[in-house]
Amino acid sequence: MARKVRYLRIRGRIWSIENAASWKGLCVHKGGGRTIILNPKEHKTDVDFMDTTIHEVLHAQHPKWTERQVAARANEIAQALWLVGFAR
Repeated sequence: MARKVRYLRIRGRIWSIENAASWKGLCVHKGGGRTIILNPKEHKTDVDFMDTTIHEVLHAQHPKWTERQVAARANEIAQALWLVGFAR
């Protein structure tokens, strides 16, 4: 899969969002680099892909949150957006 790079401002800093075949989702913010990596093909449903996208953005916004905190908030937000009709 070719990498498609998009850019997003999170907490005042520019982050790249890339498609990559190696991860379902990953947030990398070490060494000055800020990248969210997503693989849409690794998700069984659109709501799962939405959840992962939100999950990785939350990691970028709140790097000190635990995985449990991020997962819980991402699921709540994804479910709310799905219920009101947001879809890929």
